[in-house]
Amino acid sequence: MRASVVLSFCLISTTTMAGGRLVGNGGDIVVCENSKNEVERIEVLDHYEAKTLRGQTVNLGDSNVSVREKIDIATQRMARLAPEHAQRYENWAEDFLTEAQFLDDVDLVDIPDSQHSILPKNCRIQQIINQASVLLPRQKRYTIDNYWWQQLNNTQKAGLILHEVVYRDTLSQGQENSLSARWLSSLMASENLETMPLREFVGLMQQLEFTALQIQNVLVDLNPRPDAAIEFYNDDFLKTGPVVKGSLYHHPSFFDPLVLRHKVTFHDNGHLAITILEKPATFRWSGLSIKLAPQRVEFHPNQSVKLAVINSPIQVQLQQWELNLAGHLQFYESGNLHLARINLTHWHSPYGLIRITHHLQLYPNGEPKSFQLVDDTSLPTETGSFLVFKGGQIIQLNDAGKVIIDPR
Repeated sequence: MRASVVLSFCLISTTTMAGGRLVGNGGDIVVCENSKNEVERIEVLDHYEAKTLRGQTVNLGDSNVSVREKIDIATQRMARLAPEHAQRYENWAEDFLTEAQFLDDVDLVDIPDSQHSILPKNCRIQQIINQASVLLPRQKRYTIDNYWWQQLNNTQKAGLILHEVVYRDTLSQGQENSLSARWLSSLMASENLETMPLREFVGLMQQLEFTALQIQNVLVDLNPRPDAAIEFYNDDFLKTGPVVKGSLYHHPSFFDPLVLRHKVTFHDNGHLAITILEKPATFRWSGLSIKLAPQRVEFHPNQSVKLAVINSPIQVQLQQWELNLAGHLQFYESGNLHLARINLTHWHSPYGLIRITHHLQLYPNGEPKSFQLVDDTSLPTETGSFLVFKGGQIIQLNDAGKVIIDPR
């Protein structure tokens, strides 16, 4: 008979410390026996529920595939819809064996956290793993009943490891039972996840009470917010949603990751369209480093910056312009400057040095389209004659560089 051993840190299963359980929670298998108490079959509880309640078929590769490879199959499925979660689970699974202790001749204290609703007849729940969410000195995260572990095939072992790493995630978010972990780990073990649309997956993660999900490279807050609802273009592309404050977004035009807040909007190709910065950010433009204020930033569908607000006035030499940029900037999709708020700026024009202020609008080729004069200035008109325009007057030019007399 196997002795019943209760480890010192398992004396009270409901003991808490620093917001977590010292003992933690259990990974379960379903053990079915005949009338002679002989084991006839074993199933991972997650897989049994998925098959019986949801009609899912567990497929983690052939029987000769290693446990590690089976876990990789599952996390690769997850990576299509939730790359950050997939990487986290991959890392935790990689460390599983080093964080586990396998004990012989023990019965793990049952942690009543499964809240399962069905079992096959003549079968019982057997706890095989205890996970501690708060670790004491020299304590392992996972305590495993080695007797039952040795009865499992590679698919079952992989399924339990997946359960534990997903459960570790849900515990860190304050969940107190394993329902969500069983749902998600069994889905990862099924081919169903390979074809699940993003919209359906996000809805599922909300129902499973996950708090955040990386979508289109942005960490989206899954908690409902009336000022920033989650909306989709279609089944596969997010349109807008609340962002986890302080989360990072890596953009090719910026030196460092953008620190985001409030909400984000995407283009229908999945690229970021609009966000609000939590902190100043520096981006590359025409060989220059432009520091932006923690305000709204917009992007074109090709990811180039469309609109931004500089953090403080800067002087920039750009072709025929000595620019004194002072606020909002707008750019063409090519990256060329479109519109800028300016302080006193000098234009080295074909007609001499011209001083302008307040705003500057350019054509895609960099030629001036509109500006406000500082001084009385003689300029060519579209009629072919030169006229003197008053200081303070707003000038509009055609693409040939001639002043439009009647801009209406």
